[in-house]
Amino acid sequence: MAWRRLLQNWMRSWICVPAALAGLFVLVVAGVASASPTPTLSDGTVSMFADNDGKPLFTVNDMAAGQVNTACTDVTVENAGAGDTVAFAGQQISGPLAKFLTVTVVAGPADANACGAFSGTEIYHGPLTGLAVQQGKGVVTGWLPKSAPTWRFRITVQAAEQLPLVSTAEASFAWHYNTGSPAAIIAPTPRPSVHPTVSPRPAAVAPHVPPPPSGNANLAHRPENPTVTLGRPEQPWLSQAVSTAGAVSAALLRHPQYPLVLLALAFAFFIAQESVDRRDPKLALAPVRNDDLRFTLRPSEVQL
Repeated sequence: MAWRRLLQNWMRSWICVPAALAGLFVLVVAGVASASPTPTLSDGTVSMFADNDGKPLFTVNDMAAGQVNTACTDVTVENAGAGDTVAFAGQQISGPLAKFLTVTVVAGPADANACGAFSGTEIYHGPLTGLAVQQGKGVVTGWLPKSAPTWRFRITVQAAEQLPLVSTAEASFAWHYNTGSPAAIIAPTPRPSVHPTVSPRPAAVAPHVPPPPSGNANLAHRPENPTVTLGRPEQPWLSQAVSTAGAVSAALLRHPQYPLVLLALAFAFFIAQESVDRRDPKLALAPVRNDDLRFTLRPSEVQL
């Protein structure tokens, strides 16, 4: 019908989270428009409205980390058609605080219980930014307004355990009405029947075998792909020495205290040896001179 094809509007509710001062958060969740005097989303036949008269669902001052806020709203659809559905979505989500808010939506047929005692089906649980969808899409609610005209939506917003000092977020909730007009069924195109034609295969041709090479049959057979080694032949002792030196260097780097102890022992040995040499009477009688001694050769000792 024409009115169902034209009914593709959105029903919006706004979430405003302003931050006026550092550490001060105000969370305001507003519901849908009032049902009186004019119902929301009405084209004369189908109408959709809520029961909150356009007032905010809840307002929170000084929002703290981990704080949970819950509110309910009943949405009614009148004169719905068979197969019509309603989806839930979010749009116009902006602000750095949005990623710190987790939203849980529980929906089901409205009853006489209070909001806290309402038991429905959880249709969404995740970040607020996850509700941002494209036009014409949303979270599947399973609501068929033809059989249940009024459904209740319990929306819970929880802040993260760590919040920025000053941050804001803004978003809107929307209920999207989808008409259930059946799609046209396209008959499948029949596939053409193909009868393959069998062609005779050509007669097999014997492969050409080259004649054996002529020459001396006693020649040694050479390999087709000989292995060629370039460079000098490998020397086992050299590679072993290099690997041993590398292992010793790595060990010294891992344990530097050992070479330091060896140097200390060598220094102590030299000091002790000098003390022993000074006490030796033979070395004590030996003259020690700092003169520059010059030795000259006699003419008879010069060899040309």
